Amino acid sequence: MGVYLSAPVTEKRSSSGENEHWSYGATSMQGWRIHQEDAHNCILNFDNNCAFFAVYDGHGGSEVAEYSCENFPEFLKSLDIWKGGKLGQALEDAFLKFDQSLMKPEVLKELKLRADANSAAKKTDESLEIDDAEKHMLLEECHLPLDQLLQKYLNAGIDKNVLQRREDAFEGVVNERISSFPPCEKVEETETVLKTSNAATKRSRDSATECLKNHSNKNSDSPRTVENGPVLNKRVKIEGEQSDKSNSELQSVGNEKLPSNVPGDGDADCLFGGDKTDRISKDNEASVISPEIDEHLGFSKFHSLQPGIDSGTTACVLVLKDNIAYCANAGDSRCVLCRDGVAIQMSVDHKPEDETERQRIVNAGGKVTMDGRVNGGLNLSRALGDHFYKRNSSVPLKDQMISPLPDVFVQTVKENKEQFFVLACDGIWNAMENQEVIDFIRLRMNKGASLKEICEQLCDACLSQNTEGDGTGCDNMTVVIVMAKNHSNAA
Repeated sequence: MGVYLSAPVTEKRSSSGENEHWSYGATSMQGWRIHQEDAHNCILNFDNNCAFFAVYDGHGGSEVAEYSCENFPEFLKSLDIWKGGKLGQALEDAFLKFDQSLMKPEVLKELKLRADANSAAKKTDESLEIDDAEKHMLLEECHLPLDQLLQKYLNAGIDKNVLQRREDAFEGVVNERISSFPPCEKVEETETVLKTSNAATKRSRDSATECLKNHSNKNSDSPRTVENGPVLNKRVKIEGEQSDKSNSELQSVGNEKLPSNVPGDGDADCLFGGDKTDRISKDNEASVISPEIDEHLGFSKFHSLQPGIDSGTTACVLVLKDNIAYCANAGDSRCVLCRDGVAIQMSVDHKPEDETERQRIVNAGGKVTMDGRVNGGLNLSRALGDHFYKRNSSVPLKDQMISPLPDVFVQTVKENKEQFFVLACDGIWNAMENQEVIDFIRLRMNKGASLKEICEQLCDACLSQNTEGDGTGCDNMTVVIVMAKNHSNAA
């Protein structure tokens, strides 16, 4: 979503809970975005002394994120390999098989119903509200000469769709003003004035359309497009040996056992799935008056999209079993462990420009454009859904341009250590570095704030004051903090 609201929605959906092993706080905030497309799970008593937490960041619509949130936990628990205690491999299998299940006719039907319901709600909201700032601007524009008004929008590079919407809104405001006038005793004269006004409005619109058409023809060789600006990148190295399981078939890794030497101190060890490098990207967003552009998809949403085919979601899952933490991730949501005040990243952000991701994309018949997008579209390289990018019949699902294969990292949970986990979407991580988030949380823990309160404060701290920058702080925000009950007090 590249179009922003005139003011951010700062109302938060928060929750908290605890059992004998873990406590958590969670918050989701829409922010500047027109819609909230995030979802999350917080399940303390998931299965046999096991807790389950997850963050899903949808793109192209919220339907895949919502569906995953409601169905993935039980899907995972139903797998035989999960019941057999091979939790790391179960997570990998679950991502792949769950993604396959999204193409079932009954699932596609449900996704479409969800998308249609969300679209209907969107149209209702838009028809009920033109904000005060917009009204003020439109009323000012009604006093401008037509040539100045056209020049204003043509210089700004606005396209015909946007101008048409602005004309419709202009007419609505004018009609609203006219209808608010006190009744006139001379009814016949009043009707004449109204008819003249409507005719003038029509002539103005016809002139505007003709002028815009002429302008478009003159510049047809160099059409205006809304593109992302430069990407700010920073690499984070996660120590440990690189797994080669990402290049193997699902069947070949299905029978392998978890290593007996589960990692302890130091950085997370990648047991399944892939690369150890992480590219943190802060993509520029479209401007406030631009056509609606999805941040991840990169193309206009005025054309018809098919839910589950042209929409998808990241998935960052944290499973806590006894003293072992398993993190499975596909996309650019992220999990970070704090141990004694130090941030330890437990997931990798999957971006098309990273070499391992780029190579898989090319091998599957795709390409990565200069702005870091797959075939000029999605700016993620792994996700659930997005089956438009998974149509190469000559390669398995995990090797498609957009892969649902997660990286799986494992960490031990130390006793008598200060330790907690932070799961969040890129709306948080694009605004703060890992250690910044950890320091932010610890400072407020020491002051006695609850985990839920800290989550809410973190969202507020990451929220941009306006939409004039590169998009940082303007995204949906979801954050979950999970703390071990046997942790020592923060220093």
